[in-house]
Amino acid sequence: GSFGATLALIYSGLFPERVIAQVLWALFIPSKEGIEWLYAPSGAAQLYPQAYREFAAPSIGLADLFTHYQLGFNAQDEATRHESARRWIQWEITLAGVPTGLPKRLAPPLFALAQIELHYAQNDYFNMFSVLQRVTSQVSARTLLLQGTQDAVCPARLLAAFLAKIDNPRIQIHTIVDGGHSLNSDILSLAVTLEIQAMWTWIKRQELA
Repeated sequence: GSFGATLALIYSGLFPERVIAQVLWALFIPSKEGIEWLYAPSGAAQLYPQAYREFAAPSIGLADLFTHYQLGFNAQDEATRHESARRWIQWEITLAGVPTGLPKRLAPPLFALAQIELHYAQNDYFNMFSVLQRVTSQVSARTLLLQGTQDAVCPARLLAAFLAKIDNPRIQIHTIVDGGHSLNSDILSLAVTLEIQAMWTWIKRQELA
């Protein structure tokens, strides 16, 4: 799911002979629009204005926002480092619809996750959008993309707009009504489980044919 789904799709385009079938969900489009949707005031911030104010203050603009968090993550004061990481992760789980409160001091994996996500965002996901544009048409695997209508991290319109420019009948989108972004969304989790089972059945039929 999410950026993992992006990398899986890229891999299957770079090495089509290695992938038979795949079920991906909540695929992230690492374009300028995708990044702005996540972090700029004109995107998901419109859905959660109070949460965004707590996340973005006192920054102005994306570059300033990312610099603000980079300084926070690398502050000498430990409390400042953890407060910055907590605010970053809190924004993410708000968008993902995960009803989880965070402690003032984050566990090392969560702190590292915040650092990694900032590093990727600051560097435009290392040109992965251009790679995605280049290789998606080469995907030969049976590919199913599951997209929740309530996904506030990776909105359906960005995925639809991207695939509209790609001519590849092997890739299909299934819209999951009321599905969220992560597998804590029961309806998305069920859809993923059922489609993976269906994929396995399809693969076995290919082996017997």
